[in-house]
Amino acid sequence: MAAIVKMKPEQDPEVRKGKYTGSNVAGCIGSSRWSHPNKEFDLLIGKRERDDLSDNPYVKAGQWAEDQIGKRFAKEMNLGIRFVNRTYVSKDWPLATGHIDAKIVGQNVGLEIKTADKYKAKEWSEHLDDYNPTIPIEYRCQINHYLYITGWDYWWIAVLLGGNDFRVLKINRDEIAIQKQVKELKEFHKDHLLTGLAPE
Repeated sequence: MAAIVKMKPEQDPEVRKGKYTGSNVAGCIGSSRWSHPNKEFDLLIGKRERDDLSDNPYVKAGQWAEDQIGKRFAKEMNLGIRFVNRTYVSKDWPLATGHIDAKIVGQNVGLEIKTADKYKAKEWSEHLDDYNPTIPIEYRCQINHYLYITGWDYWWIAVLLGGNDFRVLKINRDEIAIQKQVKELKEFHKDHLLTGLAPE
């Protein structure tokens, strides 16, 4: 289970400072195509600032569409959702935090909302009934991180591809994968953050 900090990371960067979040976990353990352990180490120790993506058109589009995608998910899946305006903190390891998009009402289940260009459609499974669906590795790490800090049962991910291809996938809880990822993350912390030695 997780404690809750009542503030969005976007509103208070201090909430994310020095923490392992859904957005940096893949980079820390070397599973990201967009980042790498050295970069995340520098960010965590304050040697460099995180890129300002507030004017990035893809980020803007995703933020604008989040509410509508969430509502479409709720309607098509016949599920109530509650958008989350909090940061969750792992009680097991308080350095692990996460700002989730939404929670299914009355269930210990989360919802992650994404947008992507249509040329990335092959990175996503097409069918809801896929037990172990294909999604980008960075988002798999993100959701495993959220499952760890919340202790919830599973996660939905809703993605709008190219503005007209709407897909919903279920990410089942894989305790072996979750614990493997947590172990790698804690090793990164022990080997680099606690020693001050950058990854090779």
